[in-house]
Amino acid sequence: MVASYCFLFTAIVLASISNPVRGTAEVMSHVSAHFGKTLEECREESGLTAEIMEEFKHFWSDDFDIVHRELGCAIICMSNKFSLMKDDSRIHHVNMHDYVKSFPNGEVLAAKMVELIHNCEKKYDDIEDDCTRVMKSAACFKQDAKKEGIAPEVAMIEAVVEKYKTQKKINNLVISEHKANMSKRIVIVVFIYLAIEPSTDASQDIMKELMVNFVKAFDICKKELDLPNTVHADFYNFWKEEYEITHRQTGCAIKCLSAKLDLIDPEGKLRHGNAQKFAMEYGADENMANQVVDLIHACEKSFPSNDDECMRILNITNCFKTEIHKLKWAPDMILLVGEILLEY
Repeated sequence: MVASYCFLFTAIVLASISNPVRGTAEVMSHVSAHFGKTLEECREESGLTAEIMEEFKHFWSDDFDIVHRELGCAIICMSNKFSLMKDDSRIHHVNMHDYVKSFPNGEVLAAKMVELIHNCEKKYDDIEDDCTRVMKSAACFKQDAKKEGIAPEVAMIEAVVEKYKTQKKINNLVISEHKANMSKRIVIVVFIYLAIEPSTDASQDIMKELMVNFVKAFDICKKELDLPNTVHADFYNFWKEEYEITHRQTGCAIKCLSAKLDLIDPEGKLRHGNAQKFAMEYGADENMANQVVDLIHACEKSFPSNDDECMRILNITNCFKTEIHKLKWAPDMILLVGEILLEY
């Protein structure tokens, strides 16, 4: 998994070669920005010194040599954050492909990236130490990407992070304006309907805020329940319309997160008042909050209590996700990733 992440950096670079259009460059920059954010989280676990970590931020620089074993450990840790590697610390082809493809125009890069990473892995497959093997594979990947002329520039990655920051400010303004509109309903009756019915864009922004704040306790739940890395992938792909969540442990994670926010009672049933309050706290007006609660309640009724509460909650979640997509309220995946990138 570690190799996958460093590979991600390069993969992005590869995208430039196969399709030098701006869309491909953005795939590279989005993935790099997202990948780099996990470095700080993995510093202690991988044993990186402050000096090496600072250098690692300039991964694509010609002056940076990938020679430290700790870098391999860090890449493994970062890759595991998104289930991009298998248990043997080698690339998970399907997960890596889906991860890259999830970014704008990612389909032009996904297959090629997996191929390049795998080719580098094969060169060092006989090395038993995972960290050393991944470190050498990452160096190989960087070198091959340089040869192809597709390595991303640091300025491009920084521009993506700035874009996320700007978009977050805009989203906050949209939500604030939406709240302000609520107070004006009594001014002109003609505008009541418009004030009550949030626009699709505003609803997507609000759903994004709800998701970001819902998963804040994820690390706590993961530790308490000893959750596998497959749960990371489920949450990362959560709002993809075609993605179906099937892992029982993800249902357990959602139950834990809901309990932390006091959104369910001890029997796993939705606390309507608390759920409405939670939705309104992060931008929903009363009408939208009630609609969200009604959707969850309707899905609850479709899946009555049984002996496996984790599976029941998982089924309710998939049902709710489907209904949100029907309303076209599902948040933009890239903006959601960007928000999490800035928050955590």
